[in-house]
Amino acid sequence: MLACVLITTQRVNVAVTASQRKIAVDVLLDYGNGTRRWSTCILSKPGNDTVYNATQAVATTLNVTWYGSAVLVDAIDDVWNSDPYYWMWWYWNFTESKWVLGPVACNQYALNDGDIIAWYYENCSAWPPPSPINPPVTQVDVLLDYGNGTVQWYENVDLIGVASVFKATKAVAFLNYSLWGDDIFIVAINGLWNNYAANYFWLYWYWNFTSMSWNSGPVACNKYLLSDGDIVAWYYETSPWGPPSATPHPVANFTWTPSIPKVGESVTFDASTSIPNGGTIVKYEWSFGDGEHGVGKIVSHVYTAADTYTVTLNVSDSNGLWNIKQEQILVVQPYGPKAEFTATPDTASIG
Repeated sequence: MLACVLITTQRVNVAVTASQRKIAVDVLLDYGNGTRRWSTCILSKPGNDTVYNATQAVATTLNVTWYGSAVLVDAIDDVWNSDPYYWMWWYWNFTESKWVLGPVACNQYALNDGDIIAWYYENCSAWPPPSPINPPVTQVDVLLDYGNGTVQWYENVDLIGVASVFKATKAVAFLNYSLWGDDIFIVAINGLWNNYAANYFWLYWYWNFTSMSWNSGPVACNKYLLSDGDIVAWYYETSPWGPPSATPHPVANFTWTPSIPKVGESVTFDASTSIPNGGTIVKYEWSFGDGEHGVGKIVSHVYTAADTYTVTLNVSDSNGLWNIKQEQILVVQPYGPKAEFTATPDTASIG
């Protein structure tokens, strides 16, 4: 899921022309022994856009046999077909969220921008053979700062496959880019081009959650991999180079005890694990799901009926930014009274 927050004080002209016929494709090489390698390759379309071309781009070594006009892959990275183990190629079906076995020879299947393919070295004694492991899904936030007062925040961007800065940016913006060896260099975002004469360039930064500050990107954008919850920014700037002025919103989070409270029992909600990021959290607002509300980092509440309640925490920071976290809490009835009895006399006799 992707959400965009736009803060603007000046209009940005956005280009809508097609990219330079470049396509970006993710490739998984699964060696069948637990070793898996993900890569992103840049191909040109048409003419250099097949599964075979993508495999050539990412494999260290590739051995093939031509059967007429069809290419059969014999080995990838010196792992050779050996009956019943063979290299099989698959493509990811985004609509059905599953791998589909390649229907034709790898040199006969043309790829499109954003496609994901896999080569899986597997036991083919049973048909169809098992599919590869599903591609990972990583959720990140992306900031575009145009250097003129216009800031665009894209929250909860889902990245399927390789979770690089390049892929995160490509998911939210129209890009123009160049290749320097195997490094991708961004030359324009949404029609705003690097200006060599004026010394203005797009530079990327990542949010350091330890220092609560922006750090400059250490490698090419296609080589910096992101994890769940990471935040990346592109800033159009000139020297002296510096981080964007915008800071990420705070991240709301909370726990509660006891984990399964009873009716009439006091429940403590604790938002101490919320992350302030660039500002200071100044307000914690609670909705307990039963019509009652509270304010504060640590609050208590008593539920009067057994049910499942949606608890909402809204945190606001000193920069005027906010974030919401929701969790469901199950409230149960207290245990009934314990049945006890005594018998007189202590022993019983027959007759």
